[in-house]
Amino acid sequence: MDARPRRAVVYEPLFESEMAEIEPDAKLADECMRRGPEWVLSRDPEFGVQITNTPIWFLCSLDYPRNREFVIYYVFDDERVIFMSVTCCNLK
Repeated sequence: MDARPRRAVVYEPLFESEMAEIEPDAKLADECMRRGPEWVLSRDPEFGVQITNTPIWFLCSLDYPRNREFVIYYVFDDERVIFMSVTCCNLK
């Protein structure tokens, strides 16, 4: 069991609208986030890469069944991880 403290994950409206555009099926979109990025970043938000001279971080996450890659942009503090934006590209 992972003993690290867990931060709350908050989805900004922009993130939610971008995710809905990328994956209209809400259940699949939820699975894409909760299965990997949300679990990891709620426990270790420094797992991603910080954009130089900003408080913004990003994390690349692969969605193998659909052969795509998500890039999630987020910020965090001691209590929360805030998913701000997401982009997606299909892998060849």
